[in-house]
Amino acid sequence: MYKRQLALGTLVLLVLAAPVTVMRLGSSGSSAIPASMPSIRAAQTIAAIASPGAVAPIRVVVDGHGARPDTGLVDRIIRDVQSDPGVIATTPSRRSDDGTFMVFETIAAFHEDDERSHQLVRRLRESVLPAALGTSGDSAYVGGAPAQNADFIETVSGRLPLVIALVMLLTFIVLTILFRSVVLPLKAIGMTLLSALASYGVLVAVFQWGWFAGLLGFESLGHVTAWVPPFLFCLLFGLSMDYEVFLITRIRERLDVTDDQLAAIAWGIGRSGRIITAAALIMVVVFLSFVTNRLIPVKEAALGMAVAVILDATIVRMVLVPSFMALAGRWNWWLPAWLDRRLPGSSPA
Repeated sequence: MYKRQLALGTLVLLVLAAPVTVMRLGSSGSSAIPASMPSIRAAQTIAAIASPGAVAPIRVVVDGHGARPDTGLVDRIIRDVQSDPGVIATTPSRRSDDGTFMVFETIAAFHEDDERSHQLVRRLRESVLPAALGTSGDSAYVGGAPAQNADFIETVSGRLPLVIALVMLLTFIVLTILFRSVVLPLKAIGMTLLSALASYGVLVAVFQWGWFAGLLGFESLGHVTAWVPPFLFCLLFGLSMDYEVFLITRIRERLDVTDDQLAAIAWGIGRSGRIITAAALIMVVVFLSFVTNRLIPVKEAALGMAVAVILDATIVRMVLVPSFMALAGRWNWWLPAWLDRRLPGSSPA
């Protein structure tokens, strides 16, 4: 029975987590604001008259490193930038007060949140500008909202695995000290990671693929907002470990009295199950209330947290954890003797 429950619960979470394999992170600036807002109507008017990129142009800065950049060099840079198919127009260059910088704006054919604008930023940085600068000794930098969005997405995408690894490592250390076990902390971080990935999968299905978009009152942007996954993961791990400590502490208390693994697990769940469920229900109601917000990133964070808490308080805490502990038996509390002597709170040898 326990094996079947463990396998079925894990399978459910894996199915929900499957869309994570195609998750796309993106920026959600003005495109995430309802079209009925006056500011968005003004931006749409500008986009219709000029182009979507005119709302938030790309800025190119030529740095002479203390000297005045050659006007001919700047003109060549502007011509090369204008030759890119993603560029609609450029503005005349302006010189800084001290004359050592030249700045001009590039109007892209795409919205600032569009992946094609981010690709244009990368082309300017990696090929167009280096080729135009040649051996002049000057430097050129690409800024503006599209470049800022591209940099933010790249940073989050590159650092998210490190954030997850760091949170899991610190959680493992704290739980090992608290539970005097290495098995239970490994189980805790593994199952919490699985529930987090399952909530990511729901975000992909709803916000990237557009499932239930009409019901939730938004238009899919084709991506998940870049800041939502790390925010959701860190918050979920904090809430999840709270439930974990509460449940395992009750089980351990009873085990010290009865020395019966199954009886202790049943007693611990009975004593803490209602409280965990009630606390989770309160949080789910609070999170779901934010789903009515008109800003798409807020909807993403709210729905992601609601789904994660539901999964963690039901499938993980009430099904996977007791099933795993019943199967593991005495191995739940295994801790190498050498590690036990070195952990804080150990009795002197």
